[in-house]
Amino acid sequence: MWAVVAMACVSLAPEAVRSQPPVGPPQLEAHVWPHEGRPETLVAGAADDFWTISGAHYRFDGTKLGELAFSDRLAGKPPGRIESLRVGPRGQVFVTGVWPSLGPALSAHDPNGQQLWVRALGRGAPKGSATGPVRRGRQEEPIPGITSAEILGVDSRGIVQVSGWLQGCVDLAPRPASSVACATIALAGKNFVGDVDAYPELFFTTQFDASGAWKGSRTFPRLPAREVAWSTADDGLAVTAGGWWMTSLAIQAPAGTPASIPFDGAGEKSIVVLLDRHGHLGGVLHFMALEGQAVRSVAFDRDGSLWMLATYQPGLEVRGPGRARSGAAAATCLSLVSLPKKNQRPYVHASACLPSLSASYSAMLSVAADDRVIISSAPDGLLQGRALEPPQDLARPPPPRDVGGNVPRDYAPPRLVVTRHGEPEWSSPISAWYAVGLPNGWVCFETSKSLACVSPTATTQSSARPR
Repeated sequence: MWAVVAMACVSLAPEAVRSQPPVGPPQLEAHVWPHEGRPETLVAGAADDFWTISGAHYRFDGTKLGELAFSDRLAGKPPGRIESLRVGPRGQVFVTGVWPSLGPALSAHDPNGQQLWVRALGRGAPKGSATGPVRRGRQEEPIPGITSAEILGVDSRGIVQVSGWLQGCVDLAPRPASSVACATIALAGKNFVGDVDAYPELFFTTQFDASGAWKGSRTFPRLPAREVAWSTADDGLAVTAGGWWMTSLAIQAPAGTPASIPFDGAGEKSIVVLLDRHGHLGGVLHFMALEGQAVRSVAFDRDGSLWMLATYQPGLEVRGPGRARSGAAAATCLSLVSLPKKNQRPYVHASACLPSLSASYSAMLSVAADDRVIISSAPDGLLQGRALEPPQDLARPPPPRDVGGNVPRDYAPPRLVVTRHGEPEWSSPISAWYAVGLPNGWVCFETSKSLACVSPTATTQSSARPR
């Protein structure tokens, strides 16, 4: 085993889209259109399109292509809220949500948004299936069911991977098959501490094919999962976890094989657990610093390399084959870290720091189908590449100031950063959220009041440093 120490959707009239061709020095070509409501996750489509988590479908130029439609004939009323959305390689759309008649379920839609099928993700099972208590002393019996579920991805075969949490005893297989799992205190990965009021919960994954056929489910006893990423290249998982642990964390593979993750003394830990296609422990990344260490926004690229953002105070250290430091000073820092599939040697690509221990970062990472690694709201100085001026409608607002007119020390001017395998290609001072890369090369994102898609001009692209 190796270890690393480191750390509302709006109807759109065509005239509402503002197309801003570049003028003067090379900059970004942009399409910007209004979007009211809270910022929401965007998901890249299969061509030149993207979807919002509320079910709206747009082309990169702002043309509204439609919305998700749900069939009353298949499952009654549509879900009150879409919990997650992913697009398959042929444009098929998959969503999870809670249906009044089914509970948590997965539905599939054609590229136009029309519903094809819907499948319940689980059903309550008798508590007699449990080998231990599924509640604490004075608690009432839990209502068995799935408490949350999200789609991790869709592979080239159309296999949909879903992960989530369950409480009580739940049958994860559709009838007539059966696959019962129980969130006992001994097996729980969430709320397993004795003084917690919530019911114990157990982490699980389940798969369906493109036609809606169930392909199997797995549970991961005692795994305290936070963020989860799935590698479509080798069917492995990367799971972030954090907590106060003493000397080790005992987990168990779906096949029943126990494993232990050792720690060097007690303290607050932040780790990434790597699991192979069978659910066995393949390795652990330990993110450590003096304090404030955390790993966030994990994603695999198409080759199976893992990408992460890490925050810490200070000095992110990497241990593995060879040893390196990010060079960060005593401050609150953010680093882009990767674990390449080929050599399994973790690498810190870049770091940015603020001279304040109270600073926080809102940066988010996504990986496009062509392996562009895109960082939304990256702090100035993390990675820059070719700096491009933003279109007028997308220029970031002026920094906040206190009553004396001073910019706070913990303010990080945000940038949109696009890299290729971690090497910076271009960046622009845009306050972007949930940025995703489309297969046609455009980058789409949300701002406080609009949706936008941008692309470097032909001049910019041709003058970029060759790879």
